[in-house]
Amino acid sequence: MGKKPSTNKTTSQKRCKGKRVTLPVAQNKASKGNNSSVVTSERGSSSTSYHSNPADHPLFGVRRYTPKNHNSSNPVLHVNVTDHLSYKNTLTHIKGCGNNTLCGLWYQHELPSRVKDKVASVGFSDFAFLLGTKGRRDKYLLMALAERWWDTTHTFHLDEVGELTMTPKDFSAITGLPVSGKSLQYDMEAHTKTEEVVRLFGDPIRSILNAKMKYRDIVNLYKRWKPQTPEQEDQLTRVFILAVLGSSLCNDKSDSVNLYYMPSLAKIEEIKDYNWGGAGLACLYLSMDALSRGLVTSTGGYWRAWEVWACEYLKPLALTRPLNNVDSLPRAFRWLSAPDVRETSHNLEQFRTTLRYISTDQVNWHPWGIDDANLHDYVKKSIPMTKKRILLQGPAGYAWYLGERVSMQSLGTAEPRVPKRPPTTMLKAMKVLALDQEIKASLKGFNAEDWLADSTNYVLFRNEYVRYKHYPTVINNSATEGACSVGPSFQASEIKIPAWSVQVVGWGDANDCEVLDIPRGKSSTCLPLPEDVKYVSASTATELLDMISGLNSLLFSKCMAARTIISELRQGTHTQHNDNPLGRKEIAEAEDDEENDNGFQTSSEDGEEDEENVEDEEDEEDEENVEDEEDEENVEDEEDEEDEENVEDEEDDENVEDEEDDENGDEDENDQEDEEDEVSVEETTTKPPPPNTKGKGAVAIKGKGKASPQKRKTSLPEPEPEPHPISKRLRLRKKT
Repeated sequence: MGKKPSTNKTTSQKRCKGKRVTLPVAQNKASKGNNSSVVTSERGSSSTSYHSNPADHPLFGVRRYTPKNHNSSNPVLHVNVTDHLSYKNTLTHIKGCGNNTLCGLWYQHELPSRVKDKVASVGFSDFAFLLGTKGRRDKYLLMALAERWWDTTHTFHLDEVGELTMTPKDFSAITGLPVSGKSLQYDMEAHTKTEEVVRLFGDPIRSILNAKMKYRDIVNLYKRWKPQTPEQEDQLTRVFILAVLGSSLCNDKSDSVNLYYMPSLAKIEEIKDYNWGGAGLACLYLSMDALSRGLVTSTGGYWRAWEVWACEYLKPLALTRPLNNVDSLPRAFRWLSAPDVRETSHNLEQFRTTLRYISTDQVNWHPWGIDDANLHDYVKKSIPMTKKRILLQGPAGYAWYLGERVSMQSLGTAEPRVPKRPPTTMLKAMKVLALDQEIKASLKGFNAEDWLADSTNYVLFRNEYVRYKHYPTVINNSATEGACSVGPSFQASEIKIPAWSVQVVGWGDANDCEVLDIPRGKSSTCLPLPEDVKYVSASTATELLDMISGLNSLLFSKCMAARTIISELRQGTHTQHNDNPLGRKEIAEAEDDEENDNGFQTSSEDGEEDEENVEDEEDEEDEENVEDEEDEENVEDEEDEEDEENVEDEEDDENVEDEEDDENGDEDENDQEDEEDEVSVEETTTKPPPPNTKGKGAVAIKGKGKASPQKRKTSLPEPEPEPHPISKRLRLRKKT
């Protein structure tokens, strides 16, 4: 496409590797006869293109994402989601470009005082001083922010808040550099003008003069240079600002600085009139663009401003112990040297969760105060640009700031407002405007209020265009139900939900356990979930599963404790009959029958009246309240007094009963003897086996020896209190 690249190339053009680049910079030799700012870059079928500075010269080498097959009139903001970092999750480490302390330490300790005064006069003293502030960077915070950044709007997309960004006012309050003034002037052939370079930067630069020079070499070369004349002081001032631009404000991963800033540094008294803050903010935007698309693993510009911005705006992400509580400016002083402590741990997943669920009331909407009259002058200068839709110009290229998208930050509205569409150049491959006239108008900016939509339903707009629907999302509708993912590498189906059952320890002597089903649909204050809750984070799922495990453990320990107590109570009941051998024997036989699950056998010789009596006794036994223990004890005491007499006659009674059963079927005698047996047996019983509810009539227990069952007909004495369950059971045994 287009013309072939010219064979007469300059040194910088040879770095293009076959790309055709048009340079619209004024007085640029390479752009003679071409006043258009159209930038074309062809790299086969690749979707990634390289651009740099306002002329998109390849020297800077910032990678920029090119949307694929996207209609720029489509209002969708999340363009090519599968190429975005929030979907791919491929960023495992990150580093900051440049060296933010090199020039800061030079300024604080070795730069001559008269040169410091000149640096202050051009507006760089506050920024230079904070560069000497050391502090640990939080790379996971930067990675989480990059996953929420979109190059289609130059804003962070937060599910519950909407859009947020670093405004020109924010950048000024953080760095001390105003975002206002004239656009920077560049000369891409400055390194070829040796005499002009020496006149502006001093004679020492001859030894390292090149199109791109290592900023560390510049600092080492001039750090101990002592200017002797005002002209040399001006030269050292220019060298210092050049080093600041290359190492910090507009740095890239090359660790070098270009001389194309030379026209903007030529006159010391005019340096302050250029929009250095706008150039630094444009670098931050474009660097975050490349990072969010996974094109790079480093962030350029003064990237520490992102950390300070997050601490000021997002309350859950703020360090808990700032350096001071005074609202001093630049605000970077407050956080960069603060103790490395925050409520949210330094963990990528924690930062992701916080940014996903952060709410509007957790945002500090007025971090610099509510009265702009109390702000520093360099912040006041940035307020007009904050209220615009404006094109920022930097060495890495053009970058749009859209004030209408963050109306609560830029315009101070009480509620967020629905914005109109972003510029079409942000939604298609061409990232710069096509005509000089459009560029000039965009660099001046447009009133942000004019770009607000008529709709007042911001929640609907946020849910439709800002909220992440791909993080997580159902990747394949035909997949197993419940299989969700955060990107292609994580499947929610890998989380195993425990079975809806619980194991309960039995209370019997057999140490058995029972598996019970957990009921569903019980009322709870946490259910049902709100309609907008579709997924939970891994940390929340972990906490819920941990709670389930703890509940199972608690239930098991309580059941074990209950079984121990019941066992001790049973042992105490047995000891009450240690003096009664017959009672111990019959109780043991009854327990053996329980354990063997033999139950009670029905005797065919029992009469109908016996059946009715037994059934009546069992019915009365089931209906009685267990709380009559005191009455039962009294009855047992009375029975114990007669126990001594009845025990001696028990064997004779059994023999007599056998003979009488064979010879005499008289019902009256059986009734009389039955009454005596009841009294005798009740005195020697304590522990009941489970009642037999299946058999009918009188029952017999299998035991040693041969015992002939006898028919006995009797009725329970009405005035007597209900006997102990074991007494009743053994009474029935005796009847057989």
